[in-house]
Formats: sequence, structure tokens, C-alpha cells
Amino acid sequence: MRYDQAAGLIDVVAGTGATLPAIAAAVNDPAALREVAPGEWQLGADLAVRGGAELQISAPEVRWLKLSSTPGRFVSVEALGGKLDVTGSCITTWDEGLGTVDTAYDDGRGFLLARDGAR
Repeated sequence: MRYDQAAGLIDVVAGTGATLPAIAAAVNDPAALREVAPGEWQLGADLAVRGGAELQISAPEVRWLKLSSTPGRFVSVEALGGKLDVTGSCITTWDEGLGTVDTAYDDGRGFLLARDGAR
């Protein structure tokens, strides 16, 4: 796992079974990823899962993943050849300033993407 704070990118590059708590501990930057309440996580950096890597997002450990999404800045979770396993978790955009889901699609919103043979 690599974290580029200047680029705002968490890169999961190898291994199976990576989880948000493990990534948060490794990154050690609450602006990038933090648990805001039990089972509720806020992602403030882009997260990429590369080929040969696996990310597990599962309840009850992660009941809700909030992707930061404000005017002019939004984040994504991208499986770029890697494996993304989401089980029993809700994933939404989140505008922290408004304290609710981001419904303004015209300025961009956080998203999930799987491509390049990702599963």
C-alpha cells in the first residue's frame, strides 16, 4: 500500500484482504480516511486497487462508506485490474459541509469504478 498525500491518492498495490481499518492505520491521515462513527467511514482521498490487490469492504466493520464530494472536489474508489469485494455495505457520496449525501451531479460526484479486468 502506498499513500501520496500531495496527490490525494491511496494505492493498494498487492495482497489480498486489505480493509479500510488496516488502510486507515497505515495511512495515518484522518483527512484521507477515518472512521467517523462505529461502522461509518469517510474517504477523503482517491483509492485505487491495482492488479494483484484486493480490497474488502464488508459490514459490520464498514456499514457505510462516505465518499467526500463537494463542489470542485470529489473522490473515487477505483478497481484498476484489482478485486473490490463489497458485502453488506452502503457506499454513497457525502458533502461534509451540508452533512448529507451529495445530490448535485453537475459539479461531479464521488464514484466507484471497476475496469481493466477488475472484479
